[in-house]
Amino acid sequence: MGGAVGNAFAWDSYEACLGQTLGDRWDVLVEQGFWENTDFSQGRWADAFETDSSKFEFAGSQINALPAYNPVSPPGDESFYPLVLVPYDSMRLASGYIGSPPFLIKALEATILKGNDVLVEVNPATAAKYGLKDGRQATLSTPRGKAVVKVHVFDGIMPGVIAIARGLGHTAYDKFLAHKGASYNALSAVVEDPATGLDAAWGIRAKLGKA
Repeated sequence: MGGAVGNAFAWDSYEACLGQTLGDRWDVLVEQGFWENTDFSQGRWADAFETDSSKFEFAGSQINALPAYNPVSPPGDESFYPLVLVPYDSMRLASGYIGSPPFLIKALEATILKGNDVLVEVNPATAAKYGLKDGRQATLSTPRGKAVVKVHVFDGIMPGVIAIARGLGHTAYDKFLAHKGASYNALSAVVEDPATGLDAAWGIRAKLGKA
């Protein structure tokens, strides 16, 4: 870049900037591909806590006040909803009630939104088990509701788990955002943690069938 932006930098190139700011370390990086701080020393963990065990300890009777831990399961009957639906985030989608601007929606990958259909990530083994084909429409059902989606066969999702992006399914705003995809929030449910009262379920039971 030239002009005022280029004049604001004292170096002719990024490499020249690194060479000056890193000093001798830059030569080592160029030669070895890495630089190691040999003067760094790990802290003495044995002295980190001033307790009898030298470890973190709950004080006094507070330990007796903690409720017993009971793991929670995603909402839904596993026999009727054999899969678990989880959300994932995209940098192009706002997951709150305020929607993303049109240019971000238009920039979404075809593996997230195609036309008005949101794509659900499905492991190849899961797709084969339920006869689902990549790119085909399917019906996604949870104890909370249903949505028409498209299947995205993806090795990065584990078998038995399916995922959709958060931030779609708005019914308001403009033609670029309204009625695009499905809302994960409308399909999910809350499981209350007995100790904190917070939502302890990251997902909900679901089934995915041919549309």
